[in-house]
Amino acid sequence: MVKVRSFRANSNFPQLCDKVKVGWDRKRGRFVEATEDIPIGTVVCVEQGITVNVDPEKCYRCLSSIERTGFAYCNSCEEFYEPDDLACGAFDELGIFKLAAHLVFSYPFAEIANLVQLPDPKVPKCAPTSLSTADLESVFQLTPFPEIGESFKAYQIQEAIAKIVKSLASDKNWGRLEFQNRVVAFTKALRIMAERCAKNAHTIYSIEQKESHFVRNTFIFVSHGVRAGEELVDSYGVTNKQHTLKQRTEFLAQVSGFRCHCDACVEKQNEDEKLEKSFNDVELCAREASCLFDISDYLEYMTPGSKDIENLIVAFVKRADAEIYNEKSFELWKKFVANAKLRGIEYDPYLLRPYLEMTMLAWNDEVECTETEKTSLLVITYRFLKNLYADLHPLSQIVQNLMAFVEKQSEDGIRTTLQKMKIVMRYIWSNRFEEIEGDGGE
Repeated sequence: MVKVRSFRANSNFPQLCDKVKVGWDRKRGRFVEATEDIPIGTVVCVEQGITVNVDPEKCYRCLSSIERTGFAYCNSCEEFYEPDDLACGAFDELGIFKLAAHLVFSYPFAEIANLVQLPDPKVPKCAPTSLSTADLESVFQLTPFPEIGESFKAYQIQEAIAKIVKSLASDKNWGRLEFQNRVVAFTKALRIMAERCAKNAHTIYSIEQKESHFVRNTFIFVSHGVRAGEELVDSYGVTNKQHTLKQRTEFLAQVSGFRCHCDACVEKQNEDEKLEKSFNDVELCAREASCLFDISDYLEYMTPGSKDIENLIVAFVKRADAEIYNEKSFELWKKFVANAKLRGIEYDPYLLRPYLEMTMLAWNDEVECTETEKTSLLVITYRFLKNLYADLHPLSQIVQNLMAFVEKQSEDGIRTTLQKMKIVMRYIWSNRFEEIEGDGGE
């Protein structure tokens, strides 16, 4: 479990902070509510997740780096049992089935054996007593999705179950059950897990590859500012500021199995015209532009607030010749921030990259900036990392070091830190990352 020094645990729910309580009602199920004002940057939840990982360089269980090739687990997780083919990519195409199978093997066999001997668990009628993935009881408290049970009749699922159950013959626990009893026990455990976790699965990426709230396999949730009495909520991955109603509806239906009833979705309070593509292929426009002035011309004719403006800027900076236009790049990143603000995006992780890029350009003296502007950019970037990522982003310590060297007026320290900052930034937003981004574990 990753330790977060600023985190103050709740006496009843140690994964949550001491400024919240847990409630339950029939419409929402369980929910978390603030008992007092929670300032921006406060860590409200630190929870070790049960993960499914598709990056061969990361441990399948804890997501730490693996130095040995050909192994699914790191040294500390070697005792964790799971069939090798399941851990090494088999059944990835079966979606929630793969996650459910992984969950079954994540809990002690004694708990799973007890689960399958009891009647199906019922959703509680009051606030839950636990909220941790480390506790099997927490899974019982999730709202089931019975339709998942129907999917178990599919030939692919039945074939996968048979293969896994057969491989369990050599397991010291599962192997004690006769084959048919093993099939029944594993299938029931699998169905309960799948029905309850179908709406609660997350796609995760390594924090070294992408800015996120995950550190290895630990979830870090940071408050963006909550008043006492308000419910604490988390984004499912789509918002009305960055995705059209159609995109949000399809994503939530496919990934989480529900239809959203928030004001933006029900009353269509969205800005679809700014989010729908005005260019057939923004990437192509950026790649084939003969010079920077073509990019400027495109931007002039695009609707203010259109997300395509930001997409075109990001596409432009991927070009090999983009770095020779430092002054213009600086202005483009400014335009990126100003354009996003027209859609109401003002204090969001989405703006971290533009501020990092502008900070690096300004402090590398690659653009003309006043000392006030340079300092302002650095402070804003520092606060973004502290308040939105609780200093757990891979660039957090680097920006902190830059702040320290600036205060000391150490030219060598500033120069060395900026070089490291540039390397890490280019890795995070490199083409290699974009290829990885399409793959995720559930």
